[in-house]
Amino acid sequence: MIKELKERYDSMSIDQIENTAIASKDISESERRSFIEALYYVRHTKRWKENKNYTTSSFDKYLRGRFMMTESKFDKERIAYISFPEASEKFGPGLVDRVIRKVGSIKAGKILNTLPKNTNIEKIEKAMVSVLPEKKEITFSGPTKPQLKDEIIKLKEKIREKDKQIAEQAEQIIRLKATVERYHVIYGYVRQEPSGGCDIRVDA
Repeated sequence: MIKELKERYDSMSIDQIENTAIASKDISESERRSFIEALYYVRHTKRWKENKNYTTSSFDKYLRGRFMMTESKFDKERIAYISFPEASEKFGPGLVDRVIRKVGSIKAGKILNTLPKNTNIEKIEKAMVSVLPEKKEITFSGPTKPQLKDEIIKLKEKIREKDKQIAEQAEQIIRLKATVERYHVIYGYVRQEPSGGCDIRVDA
């Protein structure tokens, strides 16, 4: 596409390109396509900067100032006219863009290229629905609210029981520790000395 556009517009000045675009802007869908193609060429080659009023401007600012058009609107029409030129001339770029956004560019081609020109919007809507995947109803098979409530109550009971067991075990450890300490204080060991005496030691 760009190669073809370069052959068409490279030899023209920016003024000539703009005038050609303006002349075909609002005549018919086919001429509108020429308008979009001219702007596509200008953006690709950055030749809008050759217009002395827009040498440092962005393409969006150039579009707004020169053609009262936003870049987002231009892009919608560009995609429509360049991807689906015949369908865009048949139905208009607005409808083509709508179909693309609804079903994607691949499925859009299957719809747009098979419908006759006088197809009404209802038939196009039906065609879009026909290519979309069926929505599967999602059913929730998990526990009900009362069941969840019962599970939470049971879980809390288990936690309380565990806490009770831990507390009891902690008390047992404290009692055992106290018993061991008393044993060391009260009982020592008696070691017989060689002289027949004895040495009583109490482990601290």
